Amino acid sequence: MKSYSFRKGPFSFTLRRREVVLAVALLVGLIIAIYLGLAIGETFLTPWSLGALFAGSGDAFAELIVYEFRMPRVLMAITAGACLAVSGHLLQLTIKNELASPEIFGIVGGAGVATATFFTVFTDERTNQLSVPLAYIPFASFAGALVVGAFLFYLLKRGVPPVRLALIGIGISIFSQGLVQFMMLASNVYRKNDIQQWLTGTVYAATWKQLTIMVPLAILFLLAAFLIERHVRPLHISEAVATSIGVPVRGIQRGTLLLSCLLAGIGVAFVGAIGFVGLMAPHIARQGLKLPYVWATLLVGATIVVLADAIGRTIFYPYELRTGVMTAVIGAPYFFYLLRRMMKGSMR
Repeated sequence: MKSYSFRKGPFSFTLRRREVVLAVALLVGLIIAIYLGLAIGETFLTPWSLGALFAGSGDAFAELIVYEFRMPRVLMAITAGACLAVSGHLLQLTIKNELASPEIFGIVGGAGVATATFFTVFTDERTNQLSVPLAYIPFASFAGALVVGAFLFYLLKRGVPPVRLALIGIGISIFSQGLVQFMMLASNVYRKNDIQQWLTGTVYAATWKQLTIMVPLAILFLLAAFLIERHVRPLHISEAVATSIGVPVRGIQRGTLLLSCLLAGIGVAFVGAIGFVGLMAPHIARQGLKLPYVWATLLVGATIVVLADAIGRTIFYPYELRTGVMTAVIGAPYFFYLLRRMMKGSMR
């Protein structure tokens, strides 16, 4: 079968013709999802209307709708979906656990506790505004995600079985939600709304200011994921194989877990706990499409969140379902299917 190779500095990959066709299909799927995200709403925009708008000849009302409301929302969904999907992909490769994802393993829950603490502690009671810059929120998410990630790495080194590790992660998530609810009681009404929005997961309030903070960090971490992937893949086979070809196993495991936590932290910093993307996207790419790569998982994750947001805000119009609710409706049954399959395998 014909293949295509590329090598530039530390970047190198080879794609078969089938993979190139699927890559184009994934890109087309993402473009369609982006169009739906920009076009659907109280005011429907045709492809020709959007084309005229981007060419600079659209009307002022359409320009306001797209550039001020819908485009930040779509870009936020793409960024969050890509980060959460790649975070789950790296976790599954490193831990060799089909259930591994930042949501199920409690990493998102840890980020949620840290973010809620940030809102509670750094709110000016007189103005009901944050007393520190908005740019600090991702770093609070990073801190919470890294605490949980360090605990999971400790359990992994102790030899905790995959199913038990997943159940511990679910326990961490539930405990985290309890802590966040407690912090909501200690917050004023304005901060309660922010925390509640974070808990359910939504890109509703996305702004260009948030994107200027989130996108550069996301690009940096995703590039790191591309670079580290070729060292992680041998670990998915076995540590012995990885060691035999010169992979520094412990260093790569720590680095990958750190990177996964950072991706999860930036993925949920502004949109909140959008669940099951880090579980579904890697499985769709790896098992459904036979594309076990960061780029494929990234495209699948971005498409899932953009579509979930577009469907959630139109299916029951004028009422809106949060993005996290839509992904949970699909992801929760899929999680139980995977859990049942793993438990059956462990009994044989």
